[in-house]
Amino acid sequence: MVERHRRIRGFSGMKVLDQVRIRALETAEKYALRSPRARKRARIPRVVENSTLRWYLANRAELEAGGVTLTSLTDPQVHHTPLPRCINGSAPESWAWAVNWKPHDRFYLEMRHARLVFEPWRCATAVLSPDGSILHDAVPLFFHAPKANPIRNSVFLGEPLRLKGRAFLLFNDAASNFYHWMCDILPRLHVAITAGQGIDSFDWFITDEISQSFHRETLAALGIPLEKIVVGTRHRHIAPEVLCSTSLYDKSGMVHRESLTFVRNALLKRLSLDSETRMDRRIFITRQEGRWRRIANWEAVETVLEEFDFEIIASEKLELAAQVQLFREASHVIAAHGAGLTNLMFCRPGTKVLEILNEGWGHAMYWLMAKKMDLDYTLMLADAAGIRGLEIDDLVVNPVPLRAYLQSIHETAGSNH
Repeated sequence: MVERHRRIRGFSGMKVLDQVRIRALETAEKYALRSPRARKRARIPRVVENSTLRWYLANRAELEAGGVTLTSLTDPQVHHTPLPRCINGSAPESWAWAVNWKPHDRFYLEMRHARLVFEPWRCATAVLSPDGSILHDAVPLFFHAPKANPIRNSVFLGEPLRLKGRAFLLFNDAASNFYHWMCDILPRLHVAITAGQGIDSFDWFITDEISQSFHRETLAALGIPLEKIVVGTRHRHIAPEVLCSTSLYDKSGMVHRESLTFVRNALLKRLSLDSETRMDRRIFITRQEGRWRRIANWEAVETVLEEFDFEIIASEKLELAAQVQLFREASHVIAAHGAGLTNLMFCRPGTKVLEILNEGWGHAMYWLMAKKMDLDYTLMLADAAGIRGLEIDDLVVNPVPLRAYLQSIHETAGSNH
């Protein structure tokens, strides 16, 4: 645990106060609350339930008598998605998990006498049931295995912040990332709506920090006023009168047409976009001003893109409305793997997409998103520049297969006129 804290302390932007707090907790963990009786008095959770649905069904009568209700919304259908075409190789073997996919348990849960614990300096959060169990799949952790949830090693939870009324948990790890906010967190609202709940029926929405413009714009689009927001990570311990939570829509990285359509339609309804939308722009989403996954041989790639009339755009510099408009007007989208491709959900069906990945690494989410939204997706592999770890390394893109691909779609487009 101490070693994990050392790694986290090295993260840029960590506040000095948090660092001091970590050291105090580390010291206290060595000496305090060693006996089970002392831990029980401190209300430290010990049991981790991997499946909230199984936990509920095993204790249903007792839980319902105590004010706990669960609506199961699990999709029993197996989803088949063929691996995509790759212009210079084949799709990563690690993508095979998504070819035939049975969705994870999906549920809407309401609990009285439940609690929330946030320890962002340990990259940990927990939904605590009335019996004190951690319900892992209510807030799956990206950085820890269920049984290794650091909150099990907490010392003093302290008196919780108490909220009257119904509080909806609009939260998961990596809320600062555009993809995870749009595709993991906001779809929790769709789960609740599918269970018969209305967004305006909740008195509070418990979130992570909403410091970026896309947070505020999407919340406004969904009709959630900022005065209803409680930033959970500013409070270590929260006890709502009624905690309303859901599972993720599915495993992070596995997207579904229904959840994407829910987010897309809410934003299209809210944002002021041009009524006459063209669909002829060829766009390349650049990361050249970013910290990683830049194209190392940029001049060679830029020459090819300009030859086929591609606009080179840094989408992160645009307001959300402009990003949405840009992708709705696109006939072709090319980009290295990154959160900017989340905007594929706004593309028109048939839009041609070329994603560039470092060979030997890559998440499947944008291939899956493109297929679920009826886009024409193709993959291209690139060599790693050998500067950083493979996941964030710069890319060396071979301009020859790139030019051949662009030439083929150019000729196809010409023959259709």
